[in-house]
Amino acid sequence: MSQDWNAPVAQSDSLATARTTVNDALEALRTLHSGTTAPTSTVAYMLWADTTDGILKIRNAADDGWVHVLPLTELDGGAQVHQQAGWITHSSTMWTGEEIPAGYILLEAHMHVVEEFDSDGTNLARGGHAGDDDAFFTDEDVSTTGVKTLTSGAELKNYSGTARTPQAKYTPGGSAATTGKALVVYTYAPVPTEPA
Repeated sequence: MSQDWNAPVAQSDSLATARTTVNDALEALRTLHSGTTAPTSTVAYMLWADTTDGILKIRNAADDGWVHVLPLTELDGGAQVHQQAGWITHSSTMWTGEEIPAGYILLEAHMHVVEEFDSDGTNLARGGHAGDDDAFFTDEDVSTTGVKTLTSGAELKNYSGTARTPQAKYTPGGSAATTGKALVVYTYAPVPTEPA
């Protein structure tokens, strides 16, 4: 496998040489110029999978150094952090997100009450999924604005081998609220395949 980009092909090259040069260049691109040492021919913003350090690197804009992007080991299911966000309001009291596939861990739950809820009783919001509506965070007072310090539910920061559809819901403690709006954000990531 070639690590360096050697194209373009010279006009005087034979067909066999041209084919080898093009194939090597494409292979270098396909493998992110992977190797134990840096490629000898560099350009700004090229990628290099440094197999000695185990880090994916990108060439800086001045083409005089490498910037670390992420560990190569995390390319196998650990680096792709995802988020889903949705609103709950006094008139739309339940938000349901998109399914989080099996094999993910829910890392964080956040809630920002942008507009206070005003029922004539307690105003509570909770977050979880269809099988357990407070699995991610338990009842939180939403009668005041601000970023809330949530009480973790049983499944927050726990790996799950089953798919879950995230949700959040508001429950008025008295008559229906006439105001209220809160943003809920869930952060989750895949984990490596569970061993047998």
